[in-house]
Amino acid sequence: MNEALRGRCELFIKNRDAFKSAFPMESGYILPICASIFTDCDKIADVEALKETRKLLKSGVRAGSSFKSTCELPIVAMLAVSDDPQARLDGAVKLHSVLREHFFSSEYLPVAAMIL
Repeated sequence: MNEALRGRCELFIKNRDAFKSAFPMESGYILPICASIFTDCDKIADVEALKETRKLLKSGVRAGSSFKSTCELPIVAMLAVSDDPQARLDGAVKLHSVLREHFFSSEYLPVAAMIL
């Protein structure tokens, strides 16, 4: 294995472990997705920052929002790698309301809004 690939794999594992530590009760199936978001940005996940970002998400969307669904942790990861998590969340919430006019509501629609 070349060194660049080895380094990416090690970063991925560190990020997965950080998410596992920050959110021990969450499904282990979603953790690799979260870890890959940080690894793709070449960043190391910080447990305390992840917890703060989750609080930001919970306070930034209404109760019952589809942003608080199965895909909550990947959304937290996308916010946490952002330079301005609040602005990114605000933009995604606005875009989500536009997308809902054209698509059926789904727990994955907020992820699409975050990516777009």
